[in-house]
Amino acid sequence: MPVSKISIENNLVQLCNMFLQDLTDPLSIIDSEYRIFWANRKKAGEHKLSRKDIIGKVCYEMFFGKNKPCSQCLVSKVKITGQPCSIEKSCDLPEGRRVWCKQRAVPIHDNGNKIAYTMIYGIHITDKILLKQKQDKQIRNLEKKIFELKRYGNTSSGENDCKKNHSNLTGREIEVLHLMTAGRTNHEISRKLSISEHTAKSHVINIFNKLGVNNRTQAAVMATYHQLICPQEL
Repeated sequence: MPVSKISIENNLVQLCNMFLQDLTDPLSIIDSEYRIFWANRKKAGEHKLSRKDIIGKVCYEMFFGKNKPCSQCLVSKVKITGQPCSIEKSCDLPEGRRVWCKQRAVPIHDNGNKIAYTMIYGIHITDKILLKQKQDKQIRNLEKKIFELKRYGNTSSGENDCKKNHSNLTGREIEVLHLMTAGRTNHEISRKLSISEHTAKSHVINIFNKLGVNNRTQAAVMATYHQLICPQEL
């Protein structure tokens, strides 16, 4: 006797409730009509809703406020190709926060080997994306400063210009900058200048703020560009 569709669906729901409910990443199962057949708490919670609020609703209407599937819809791709697929995408949550996740879609077949559902699960990569964006921005800024250094580095008007202070650094901060550019640590700077390591660290932070940089490499580039130190002294 063939197993009924209702029986298959009930078994699927039981399996999902048993093994997938408490996953820390969002997971949903979408039927061939784009309706949400099942979703775990994490998926519903992302949209500030309960599971009861979303089960049976059309996924693109519920999750994205659209009136049709989007161009990157994984359910559509699975229906067309019959194969698993994945994509990295971002979405804006109700509170206005943007998150990124890597989504993978896997077809679930019925007894006739037709695709009855698509299971979509995501792995959050927001922290990874934000870190990469921050690093890319720092690299672009550093490349810009290096370009400026190469472009204007030979415009010195004499030895006095080599000491010219373009950033309101104090005499002590110039000393710290010189040692920092030479690769000295805060501990080494404190011993060299007979100051505490805490004071040396405070000078370094002040230098970063005045030069508008985030690390020692950028500070060295700016120091050379603005001729705050003489390269031959390093």
